[in-house]
Amino acid sequence: MEKILIVGLDTIAGANLAATFKDRFTVSGLCLETQVSVAGCSTEADSCDEPLPVVQRIRPDRIIFCCPSAETGWDAPQTSDSLRLSKSWADAATRTKTPLTVLSSSSVFTGPWMFHDEESTRFCTSPAAREILAVEREFQNRTPHSLIVRTHTFGWSPLGDEVGFAATLLNRIRIGEASSIDCVRHATPILATDLAELLEQTFSADISGLIHLGGAERVNPHRFATMLASQFGYSCSVTGTLDPVTDRNSDFGTGETSLNNRRARNELQLGLPMMEEAIQRFHEQSLGDFRDQFQHHGRPTRNLVA
Repeated sequence: MEKILIVGLDTIAGANLAATFKDRFTVSGLCLETQVSVAGCSTEADSCDEPLPVVQRIRPDRIIFCCPSAETGWDAPQTSDSLRLSKSWADAATRTKTPLTVLSSSSVFTGPWMFHDEESTRFCTSPAAREILAVEREFQNRTPHSLIVRTHTFGWSPLGDEVGFAATLLNRIRIGEASSIDCVRHATPILATDLAELLEQTFSADISGLIHLGGAERVNPHRFATMLASQFGYSCSVTGTLDPVTDRNSDFGTGETSLNNRRARNELQLGLPMMEEAIQRFHEQSLGDFRDQFQHHGRPTRNLVA
């Protein structure tokens, strides 16, 4: 069985990838900020600061680096240490000749175009977007054969049932505090476990470079909220707010960040998940024992995020 090392097990993307892959791969994980564990996976106690000894000891067949920015750009951006870590992890992957997949964010983009392919340069000018692009460049320059995946994930967090955009929004709907949600921001969200299925296809196809992996539909937070409320059976009257737009939005995740997934469709020969199907699976995960796989131990690994 092949070994996968997930860096960022404490992110939504990292934990959900681990939960999906654990029956198909031997999965080890490193936490960036807070110690968590995923049932059936090995949580390493090593620091992310010195990756080479970790990689040499585990000898994974692939490393997946989950930037905190891989979470949905509809959350407030985090100030992270990803840029510094990207250099050391890229070097470790190069020295050990380990294939590397990096999860990045669609929120590097803004309008006026509704969809962005891998060649698009309509980048957001916010500090968070500039940092993410710098992380991408570090990996591309130091590990030319790595796979950089821009995405917009949502899912259940290993840090609790009310962490992350989708879970936080769902709780606001439940308690009646989601009366007004904007219609301006647009993206192509994908459930993190659905992303795992697509990533496995990229492993088999042995593709590299930059690829966009999002959901099949362009939606805004208002549409996302109404679909959540309907699926979870909540009576919710959500009003969409539409502020006048006089110029291109420059703040992180506030404009048009939807991904054109044409490369994925052409090279992987697969369909992408529809939003209704993804939210249905998100709901099903809340009913079964899926979330019980995640354990939050409440201990900081190191102060990576301010």
